[in-house]
Amino acid sequence: MNAALTEVETSDVQATVLRPRPKPYRGEYVVLRIDDAEQGKEMLRRLLPHVAPADEWWVPSLPGWLGIAFTFEGLKALGVPQASLDSFPVEFKQGMAARAAILHDFGANAPTHWEHPFGTPDVHVALAIYAKNDADLQRVLELARKSHHDLPRISVVYRMRFGELPEGRNPFGFKDGLHNPHVEGSGPAHAGSEESIKAGEFILGYPDERGETANAPIPLELRRNGAFVAFRKFHMDVAAFRRYLRSHAPTPDEEELIAAKMVGPLAQRRPVGARAGS
Repeated sequence: MNAALTEVETSDVQATVLRPRPKPYRGEYVVLRIDDAEQGKEMLRRLLPHVAPADEWWVPSLPGWLGIAFTFEGLKALGVPQASLDSFPVEFKQGMAARAAILHDFGANAPTHWEHPFGTPDVHVALAIYAKNDADLQRVLELARKSHHDLPRISVVYRMRFGELPEGRNPFGFKDGLHNPHVEGSGPAHAGSEESIKAGEFILGYPDERGETANAPIPLELRRNGAFVAFRKFHMDVAAFRRYLRSHAPTPDEEELIAAKMVGPLAQRRPVGARAGS
């Protein structure tokens, strides 16, 4: 690959791959099932103009941001040729439910306990929709709805609303999103960013940290500027987390150290006193 291609083509990469969420944010995940390839393709033709590219993530005129992802079953439902389907990595083709033992999803976390439709062949397309407020979120959701409202062979099988918690923290009390690294060639690094990560670690078609460039899936158009994502839903048991810390640390400071090692940077967690009465 020549040096000119080390700059990421951000106009062809989804914003949700490279850019942080807006702050504050409201959002919703929408999962779709495709039962007719032609209707699926028509839905995509309508949706694609609304998918936010990484180079326009901060355009003020946008009411919100939409990202789209496909499962292996979804690509099959869209009629992707078999040669291309065969070229995908085995992890993607098998899916997480089939790899539960490898991922340590057993016991209470086994696929049999997953919320429907996770782990089933019904998950074909996932939409991630973000906005700065509920009104704008509804505007983008309506755009998504219109993409398939007259296509009876496209069905919504799952929806989940989400949003930023106070102070931008996750339920365990840590600042959300601090783990997002800066991808080399994707634009200026944000203040406080660590050393940039090679684009190929996240985006297909670019060299990774070992200087290697992915050559699958095929053809090139199917992988160029694409990325693999994991779509999982976790239950965060805050009370159990705090009980664990208190049972394994003799002092509040030791609790914070263990928590930081498990979840995130020590300096970005609430002061210990903020947990009183929990």
